Amino acid sequence: MRLNPDPEPITADDATIRRLVATVDVVPLLAAVAQVTGDTSILHDEFRPDATRVLEPNNGMTEEQIAAAHTLAADALIAFRDAGGDRVAIPDDKALRTLVEFVAGGALNSGYFDVVREELALGGRDARAPEWTVAEVAPGTEVSVAIIGSGMSGILAA
Repeated sequence: MRLNPDPEPITADDATIRRLVATVDVVPLLAAVAQVTGDTSILHDEFRPDATRVLEPNNGMTEEQIAAAHTLAADALIAFRDAGGDRVAIPDDKALRTLVEFVAGGALNSGYFDVVREELALGGRDARAPEWTVAEVAPGTEVSVAIIGSGMSGILAA
């Protein structure tokens, strides 16, 4: 499975970008736009999730905050498109930590950050994939696999 498909340029006009951006939740939107554009300055503290307000509609953000975040994201995407829209490189650890801690709403300890980085499989490399193939360790052997599920019950059942 390919984890990093080829990027496609942004070709939508300003109005379409603004219309589509207005339909997306603020926190994942800003994190995604920051990653694509390489501009983490759009990750304002006022838009960071507040763990004490997660059960409130829109994570406790006002309509004005949501509109401001949507404008910020749309402006960043439009500027990125107008500048040629080259996709930025995979974020380094500092940039990735900034993105993840924004989404998480606060600092992560280094152990958890390591798990998140591994789960993201940046660059299309799955750090947990085996380094061997069946053809190498058991030539001529046919292997069948059934995926039971990815939850704990499925893992235990397997």
